[in-house]
Amino acid sequence: MDARYHQRRLRQIEHTLEMSDPSWAQSVGLRPSRARRANRLPVRLAVDAAGVGCIAFGAATEAFLVIFLGCLLVMSGACMHTTRRQTPLGGATSSRNPGARSGRPGLPAAW
Repeated sequence: MDARYHQRRLRQIEHTLEMSDPSWAQSVGLRPSRARRANRLPVRLAVDAAGVGCIAFGAATEAFLVIFLGCLLVMSGACMHTTRRQTPLGGATSSRNPGARSGRPGLPAAW
């Protein structure tokens, strides 16, 4: 199954528990957690800049390993840019309901 679907389902269960018995939910520590974005734009740009810098420095000093490291960083940055969560229009999706427009849980509207 889809991990986003499971996360959304777990949030629904937690919300139901919080609504039905708030004192129990507080005693076990069910609090809404803040969504954390690990793939933020400054991090992606920093990885890209470090990769380009390594390639330039490696080319200037003729150090193959530094060029190779730069290529790995640039590829990692490209993967980070590609795997960020988006809507079909290019904006970030809501962490609460990523498949709201498509009608299918966990899939963007374009699918």
